[in-house]
Amino acid sequence: MKQVYVLLGGVSPAIPFLGIKAGADGWITSRGLYKFGLSLAHKDSIEIKTYIWGDWETCRGDMIRDSADKKILLGYSGGGLRATYVAMSHPITIDLMVLWDPSPKWQMQPIFPNVKQVLQFHNNNPMMPSPYGMLGGGKTYQAYGIPEITKFTTEEVSMQHLLIQVNADIQNKTREAILAL
Repeated sequence: MKQVYVLLGGVSPAIPFLGIKAGADGWITSRGLYKFGLSLAHKDSIEIKTYIWGDWETCRGDMIRDSADKKILLGYSGGGLRATYVAMSHPITIDLMVLWDPSPKWQMQPIFPNVKQVLQFHNNNPMMPSPYGMLGGGKTYQAYGIPEITKFTTEEVSMQHLLIQVNADIQNKTREAILAL
């Protein structure tokens, strides 16, 4: 069985006194990724778990506990960034990490050998201004001083950040990578 862990994007801040976690708007702003995840769930032997990016630690805990044959971590925007946090915060074996225009680029984390394969869609022109700076355009890299074990594939794209998640080419390449495992 393949287990796909989906980390949605989003820009809303946490409001702790109301019990609202950061990225709670991901169910709206990441609708394309959410629907893509649902489309994968109809494939044989693929199960999907979806989280807002503010729940990345819950995702990590589920990945530690789950006994799937193959573990796939898929993140868009802030969810792509938090996928790198999940990968480096515990020695979880991740068979495939897919990053759709992770953001913000200045917080990206390196990848260690516990991640077997990375497919990242690096947006070189995300056109997504925010109060925090330009969003999108993140790109991960192999950790320095670590043997290069991880297979990296970087696809260069140029489109508005929100459109990444509904791009048919990106969805097809992601689907193919997941089914190839």
